[in-house]
Amino acid sequence: MTYNIKDNGDWLEQHSASFISENIPAYELIWQNYIGHKGSGKIAEMLSKSNEVKKKG
Repeated sequence: MTYNIKDNGDWLEQHSASFISENIPAYELIWQNYIGHKGSGKIAEMLSKSNEVKKKG
């Protein structure tokens, strides 16, 4: 599974996905490799707000 900014990015990335892909074509590839990645060849777990709240509670 590969994350993408349209479905898995933050609010701004999701709402600007078309603009980003048209104007900064390397952005999503960089995001996938460095931001959505644990650095060990594994996809980073992306928690939803509800999961973050559960952990704090």
